[in-house]
Amino acid sequence: MINANTIEFLTTQGCSLCDQALDLLIGMPEMAGLSLLTIDIADSNELLDLFAEQIPVLRRGQHLICWPFDHQTVSAWLSQFEQSKPQ
Repeated sequence: MINANTIEFLTTQGCSLCDQALDLLIGMPEMAGLSLLTIDIADSNELLDLFAEQIPVLRRGQHLICWPFDHQTVSAWLSQFEQSKPQ
């Protein structure tokens, strides 16, 4: 289920860059409290057409971050959602 705490991780089997990205995400304290929904782009022609050359991709709503990314980049990307939370 996708909710406000869900980050979609667009990937596919056998993608070594996706494995690197997943290792990075799992080790990030900033990911605590967030759900990571893994989506295999091979299961959707539309996703395959859109993201085949860009995976791994993190997606939250209309916000995307495509590979290559590192801890600092993901942290900055996640912080934009913290700032938009209602007080």
